[in-house]
Amino acid sequence: MKKTSHYILGSALIVLFLIPFGIVFNGIKEGFKKNTVESAGVCTIISAQWNPSGNQGDTFYAIGTTIANIIIKTKDCVGQTILLSIAESDYAGDDYWNDSGIYERAIIVPTDNFTSKIKLGEEDCEVGGSIDCELYFELSHDTQKYNSYDQSGGVLFYECSGVCEDDGAYLETIPNGTDTVPLNINQQTPLNEPNDMYKLLAPIAGLTEAPSNIGDYFSKIFLLAIGLCGALAVIMIIISGVQYMGNDSIFGKTEAKSKILASVLGLLIALGSYALLNTINPDLLGGGGVNIAQVTADVTEPPLSQESKNIQYGTTVGTCTEGLEPVAVNGTVIMNVCGKTMADNVRLMIYAAKTVSPYITLTGNAYRSYADQVQARIDNGCVDIYKKSKCNTPTAVPGTSLHESGKAIDFMCNGAGQFINVTTGPTANLRPATQVCWDWMVANASKYGLYNYPKENWHWSTTGN
Repeated sequence: MKKTSHYILGSALIVLFLIPFGIVFNGIKEGFKKNTVESAGVCTIISAQWNPSGNQGDTFYAIGTTIANIIIKTKDCVGQTILLSIAESDYAGDDYWNDSGIYERAIIVPTDNFTSKIKLGEEDCEVGGSIDCELYFELSHDTQKYNSYDQSGGVLFYECSGVCEDDGAYLETIPNGTDTVPLNINQQTPLNEPNDMYKLLAPIAGLTEAPSNIGDYFSKIFLLAIGLCGALAVIMIIISGVQYMGNDSIFGKTEAKSKILASVLGLLIALGSYALLNTINPDLLGGGGVNIAQVTADVTEPPLSQESKNIQYGTTVGTCTEGLEPVAVNGTVIMNVCGKTMADNVRLMIYAAKTVSPYITLTGNAYRSYADQVQARIDNGCVDIYKKSKCNTPTAVPGTSLHESGKAIDFMCNGAGQFINVTTGPTANLRPATQVCWDWMVANASKYGLYNYPKENWHWSTTGN
């Protein structure tokens, strides 16, 4: 009977020990189920309206300068395409803005809440009616349709400036964030950590970034090891306690007692080693005693020549027959690329990157002239400027670079000089702080028609070369 009660008590201790693991496992399982359900959302257009909206009177519109916004709210649509059409409604019938390029205009949704910026025009407006221009819009995604005409803020009225002949234009898509995390794109938000610190993929005993002092590692590793020793000691004490209670043999009880004492002794040794090192020299456990100096080296780009600055938009350059188009963010041109489609995609990608956490600011160099490519070969130490040869930094032969056609971009991460580089070249050339940008680009750049050249982390193009 006594032996049976010992086994019952031991079994109860084991059950009590396993209960916390059951609670943790159940929490993980429920969290996985919740995430699976939440990730299965369907893209929905919730609301949209003009800003400004309603009747703006006789003096509102001026040819080529008047701007209006369409503020759009969606759910689970980020990265998907919505079609926008603007129409003019009057007594003669409704007409879409085909000539202005805003009929079933494809928009890649950057954030759940975003703004479409429109340069207003007079396409299909009718002089002589009660109001010349009466604009509404339609949004569509798959089978979902949204017509603003009967919605609050869904119609914009104004009078022509003259004879109603000027066309409008779609200017840009501006992300506004979400209801819970609004985004101000005018604010350049830096990373939470300094640019020269590597952010750990998984925290180690409370460390979230790589310290410059290796002693900090020793301190955290010792504390982690002591914690593991404590957990193992508790497990061994429980097992040995069950063995002690369930064994009537004096030898069995003696063995169980020895295991319990050995567990306690092991824990004391672990604690004693930490105390001993701290007594000999606290710097061995952190505090600035063992420092490793960091070496940094930037991937350099030559300054743009006057030829590259004086861009003639719309004229053929290299293999780009569409001509160069500017990529403007917050009204500032940050680079020039090949064609309107690529310019729109790059701008949307830059906005989309700023919505992640931590926020990512992408900039970079795209088009460079033949003369600039020659200078780049010189600056990067190429043995032969005009033939394939060894360079300190890989640089295409002049006349062969996609940069000369505006089809390639060297991206910088969160500030000038921080070219994306986490795996290319010697360790001294790596920029660990750009890891967040690299990871995001690898996961998302292809959605915007850009692909990485495997030998250069910073170099992305329409072909991957």
